[in-house]
Amino acid sequence: MKSKITLPLLLILAVVHSAASVMDHEKMLRAYIAGDMDTWGAEIKRATAMPLSVEEKLEVLNYLYGYVPTIVEIKEKRGEAKYYIDLMKDYIEEVEKAGLAPALCMVYRVSMLSAQISLNSLSMMTLGPQCLSLTNKALKLEPDNPLTLGLKGNTLFYAPGMFGGNKREALDFYLKSLDAFRREANPLYKWNEAGMLFCIAEAYEKVESPEKAAEYCREILTVYPGYTAVKQLLDSLGQ
Repeated sequence: MKSKITLPLLLILAVVHSAASVMDHEKMLRAYIAGDMDTWGAEIKRATAMPLSVEEKLEVLNYLYGYVPTIVEIKEKRGEAKYYIDLMKDYIEEVEKAGLAPALCMVYRVSMLSAQISLNSLSMMTLGPQCLSLTNKALKLEPDNPLTLGLKGNTLFYAPGMFGGNKREALDFYLKSLDAFRREANPLYKWNEAGMLFCIAEAYEKVESPEKAAEYCREILTVYPGYTAVKQLLDSLGQ
């Protein structure tokens, strides 16, 4: 007996197929692990040159979320960073207007605002509170989302103690984020999950001990033997 596929299911499958065709998640993961952000730049440039649906723009936003903070600190790439900051703003507004993924839009907006702060430190006074507010709103809206959990962890890890920073609490959020990534098992988030492993290793160094961090680095390298950033961290630990 033939099964019937309803129209709504066909539409969902069409969206999934379309979204999956925009970026090569495995290729982007390999490049991230190797520290090859030039490949990221080339792939993002290719994707953003095409006419994209709102769902596809949401997918590309995840990679801009990882790429822009990397290039904004490089003097020669600041022009490119400014361009992509503006593009992130446009994409986020389109996705928000469509009513899709409100918590993720907040996460990506925090990344965009943080990049703007990197370009102009004087904007910290106005944009910093916005970032904190959006972080808390995103977590409240989706407390089990790996990206909202990771964003909260980053806020706690990097903020000074007098402004609410707490590295021990940050580690707790990082570990919850990693669990959420593994439960969700979304191919789009493969690089995010790998990045969270590195965040946890860094947090172990600050919260536990260099020995604990080194042990965790070695565990990561059994899964990703070419993970450049983890190798560098392990070397710096002298373990």
